[in-house]
Amino acid sequence: MKYNCSHIRICSALLFVVVSNSCVFAQSDRIVFREPLSAVHDSIVAMNGLMNKLAESEEKNYFFDKHEFLFINNRKVGLVPKGDNISFLGLMAVQTDLSQRECRKFLALSTFLKRNFMNGCLRHDRYGVYFYIYQPTGTNQNNDFRYIVLYDERLISMTGTDEAESFTVLDRQKNLLLLLPADKKK
Repeated sequence: MKYNCSHIRICSALLFVVVSNSCVFAQSDRIVFREPLSAVHDSIVAMNGLMNKLAESEEKNYFFDKHEFLFINNRKVGLVPKGDNISFLGLMAVQTDLSQRECRKFLALSTFLKRNFMNGCLRHDRYGVYFYIYQPTGTNQNNDFRYIVLYDERLISMTGTDEAESFTVLDRQKNLLLLLPADKKK
């Protein structure tokens, strides 16, 4: 019996696509990082401390846009340089009210968290809890995201409120919760 190689290749390619897509979706509902969970957890705790030190703003946040520019409190800081760029740190220090040492730590932490699928962070106004934008590899960068939140007692006061109803807890690892916004529920 003779097999047609082109049919086998097509079937193999389709099988690969189906399996790889199902793996991506499975990972987006679970907390998965490139680095050890404890290192990411500790980095989030440290970043929350730095976020608390940022100059008061209508919205406390940071994020990287699709061109890799860093924004802090919705203000463009610039393209993050490789290594210690003193002029960039100085500019960042003026815009954020952080010391240059704190700016250096902020950049290191934000880059580390970005490597672990968190492109930014924003503060929930009422509860002062920081939500990290979680987009694992393979998700659509524009509208497919989850939030990583460090479990905090302030979240307990959200229980039974409209805010609590607007999220579904998908996963919990250590003290980290993976939340799905209500408008994204399946």
